[in-house]
Amino acid sequence: MPKERRRVVLVVDDDPDIRETLADMLVDEGYRAIVADDGAEGIELALAHRPDVILVDQKMPGLSGLDVTRELRARGSSARVILTTASRGLRESAADAAADGVLEKPFEISECLELIERVCALGPQAEATVS
Repeated sequence: MPKERRRVVLVVDDDPDIRETLADMLVDEGYRAIVADDGAEGIELALAHRPDVILVDQKMPGLSGLDVTRELRARGSSARVILTTASRGLRESAADAAADGVLEKPFEISECLELIERVCALGPQAEATVS
């Protein structure tokens, strides 16, 4: 019986503590985690590694999470994108950028894992969008 492929999650966050905590949590839960410390690197890694899900911080120097999402969609990426944010009221902008979900900080690890699984269950991004 073939071994099931582990889902790949790209974590894009300029805060090293948040980035590493999320990556460690994902690995502990059986995911393969890739990390980027800014939007430009996140786009590069997303296109090179084709992750299943991208957790991207909305507020970063340079490219914001919305900028990253829009650029990935413009380049044809079908990865599911979840924006993480401390701001309220981002859901409409996230939907306009074709993000698949918003995770408001502070969040529980269980909330994050549940949202990742929910967006993965939808299949490739072109099929549906959730908020």
